Amino acid sequence: MKKFILNFLKASDFNIEDVVLNEEEELITPELEQLIQNAPIDKDAKAEMLRKGKIINTELTFRHKAGDKVYDLSEEYESNGTMRFLGMAVILNFLLKTNRFVPIDEVETSIHYELLAYFLKVFLANSNGTSQMLLTTHDINLLNEDFIRRDTIWFTDKDELGETKIVRLSSLGLHKNLSPYNAYKQGKLVKLPFLGSQYINLND
Repeated sequence: MKKFILNFLKASDFNIEDVVLNEEEELITPELEQLIQNAPIDKDAKAEMLRKGKIINTELTFRHKAGDKVYDLSEEYESNGTMRFLGMAVILNFLLKTNRFVPIDEVETSIHYELLAYFLKVFLANSNGTSQMLLTTHDINLLNEDFIRRDTIWFTDKDELGETKIVRLSSLGLHKNLSPYNAYKQGKLVKLPFLGSQYINLND
């Protein structure tokens, strides 16, 4: 899996040469024991940790290469986007090599649109058809992409009572030659937010 992830990150224009998982044992102090007791984790796992009297702390180190220079960064110094895309690389590995169903909420979070599009294209180009993803997103740019089939697109729409319903794009009667992106922007598919003036009274 590590080789797959590194190759995918490099193909996605990350200058990451290696990712190393560091592990360090930590003895359970009375203060840490109290935290473990109150933590929302499985009872058996909690009991096993307390029985051993120690926990394993893990941290990722990323090795970057910029020109002839190589330097290491711990995960705390990596951007949210890098950590997010690393997680998506792990998901992609499982999707392509096993039969999985994976939901991802707000898939565009913290990553550039081109990276999101590339992630989806790699999945669609290499999937054997047994794995699936269910994605939610606020990024309407995907409506402008030919690689997204129209019968896979659903919208959430609110009625007059504020209740949310799910609407399938293919049920809205949009002509195949018309752009879903443009139709959405024009409010022809689902209701768009009704926004007030951008000028506000600062004396209120």
